Amino acid sequence: MKFKLSLLNKKKNGFTIVEVIIAILVFSMFAGILMYLYNRSSDSFKITSWKQQRTKQSEIFWAFLRKHLEEATNELQVEQFAHNPDISMDPKSLKFHPNPTGANGNILVWNCSKVDFKFAPSPNHTVEHKIFSLVRTERKVELKDGAKKIAELDDVESVSLKVTSIKKLPDNQEVLVNGPDANAVGAVVEISFVLTPPKGYMAQNLKIVQNHKFRINVAAISDTAPSY
Repeated sequence: MKFKLSLLNKKKNGFTIVEVIIAILVFSMFAGILMYLYNRSSDSFKITSWKQQRTKQSEIFWAFLRKHLEEATNELQVEQFAHNPDISMDPKSLKFHPNPTGANGNILVWNCSKVDFKFAPSPNHTVEHKIFSLVRTERKVELKDGAKKIAELDDVESVSLKVTSIKKLPDNQEVLVNGPDANAVGAVVEISFVLTPPKGYMAQNLKIVQNHKFRINVAAISDTAPSY
């Protein structure tokens, strides 16, 4: 009699196969929810980190670009040994690609000439010429001084360039004319970038649009292979 009661108690304290399966399913669901929440948190951190990186990189890139682009000049020449030197100027228009989004290579090129006057102990004036460029390689845009890289911007999905020419009337009044003009005295160049996360990141539809305007003191012309 005692033996039968002992067997009966063992049966009551055990688990059936159905109960074990239900427990496994509940645990699996709980583990799945935890994994989903972890992945979402990880993806959110990656996107936040990406935004911060691109923001910091953009600030440096635009600062350097503004400095060098707004110093664009025609090609200057100076009388090297003259006490009262004359400065001559040859046109050196900024050149821009009409379809920068579909291009690899130079999308913007401009000249910068700087005159260094030296009067003592004897006149010996010199001019330094530099060629700056914006170069696009797939999803990267680089600002270059000749072959030297100054700054770069990653994850650039598309690029657009808009030029407004500055023309001077006979009474010296300035007017703005849409589009490039080789005879203009200057130009307003508007550059826009659309940044998107790399493949594999969540929020693939996320876009960061950056737009800046620059006034330059040379004309701007369209060129499908901008270079000097």
